[in-house]
Amino acid sequence: MRYRFRRRYGRRPQMLQWIWLLILFPCAFLLTQVYFSQGREETPVEPAPYTEQGTEEVTVSLLRTETGKIETMDLQTYVIGVVSAEMPVNFAEEALKAQAVIARTYALRKMADNSWAADPDHGDLCDDSGHCQAYYDTETLKETWGSDFNTKYQKISDAVTSTGNQILTYDGEIAYTYYCSTCGGKTASAKEVWGTDYPYLQSVACRWDKDASRYEETVEVALADLPWLLGDGTSPCIAVASGEKVSEVPEASGETDSGRVQSVTYAGLTFSAADFRRALGLNSTKFSLDPKGDMLKITTTGYGHGVGLCQYGANGMAEEGYTYEEILAYYYQGTELTNFQSQ
Repeated sequence: MRYRFRRRYGRRPQMLQWIWLLILFPCAFLLTQVYFSQGREETPVEPAPYTEQGTEEVTVSLLRTETGKIETMDLQTYVIGVVSAEMPVNFAEEALKAQAVIARTYALRKMADNSWAADPDHGDLCDDSGHCQAYYDTETLKETWGSDFNTKYQKISDAVTSTGNQILTYDGEIAYTYYCSTCGGKTASAKEVWGTDYPYLQSVACRWDKDASRYEETVEVALADLPWLLGDGTSPCIAVASGEKVSEVPEASGETDSGRVQSVTYAGLTFSAADFRRALGLNSTKFSLDPKGDMLKITTTGYGHGVGLCQYGANGMAEEGYTYEEILAYYYQGTELTNFQSQ
């Protein structure tokens, strides 16, 4: 019996040791992982594009002007790329949200107009800021932002996704949401710049952009260079080329309500302020001309055409506590913030 007792029960302590090992080993493993993971930096995953439940996802075909290739993406991914390219990432959150709404609106308005439908080599939009809106893909942003990519991308993505599918409309139609970097104290109406009047693209005072990096700049141009600059770059403008006796000093005229120049007279010719600005590479059409000897001193105020939202102004408003809804209502007066529903 004693033998049987040992035979039957004598191995129990050893079995208990194995059972305890089976219980404790997973716990020790988990504790080890927790301990060492505290010193390991996790790589955040890029957030997925936002899609409002019950709303069809809008697809954008984008012409990349550098490569000539067309890329297809969802609308929110496109808007993230536009906001990243068009507005400084260090701007206030509410300014970035405002930019997200107008970038989305601008794209949908452009697509609704369908101006490139007859050109199979052009997508719905392009990444040329002079024609559509600038756009940066994630690879470009990684190169630009380096080790700060995850944090900055998340900030832009949050601003875009938090505005959902919101766009600006006027009288039931998608609005034309033009915007500029720095208006120079007062935005311009669409009529004074392009000749087309929109009730919601009127001139408004803007006191928030005075700290902009390009609020005011002065450049000097040699008067002897003007005929070439105002010509085609390789030959002087027509009047000078024909040998006519002309004034050597340009004169600006026709100041608009927002303080912008309408036209410049030179060499017996009249140039629109926009053409003069483009030829000389000026920041805006809000400029003054001051001849000094054989040089022409040109002082510009603001940066861009001045119509619609002023980006530095929007940031200034955001820093004062204005919401993106209030910012949009100020620069696009009379518009409504609505949720876009794809057809």
